[in-house]
Amino acid sequence: AYRRKGIAKRLCKEAEKAAISWGCDEILLKVENSNRRAQKLYRKLGYRTVAVDTRADKPQAIGGTLTFKPTTNIVMRKDLRAPPIDVLLAYAAAGLLVFMLLSNYNELLSSFDSLAAVMEPNVDGFR
Repeated sequence: AYRRKGIAKRLCKEAEKAAISWGCDEILLKVENSNRRAQKLYRKLGYRTVAVDTRADKPQAIGGTLTFKPTTNIVMRKDLRAPPIDVLLAYAAAGLLVFMLLSNYNELLSSFDSLAAVMEPNVDGFR
């Protein structure tokens, strides 16, 4: 009932704001290896995997008793000062592509004009 409503994203953003206000420049979290949806969300929010904790424990309440079950956690980190390097590289690549397209804009236009001239029918409607 609470899935896909943006609650986890808002919680993460608030935790990041609090960490920044405390003077932190990074934030770490652990997520269970089997929780792929959460890992995908954290990745979208700028977190990157930095370690795998194969000796983690998961609390489990059975019959009124709390036990701990072994599990594997993924440790993810986010730099609160700058976006992840892969995001910066993607922006740089997109900027380079735009630059290349704009720098060749006149050449592209003349190519399209040449193509349009070849495809235009003559007066009779035939070539």
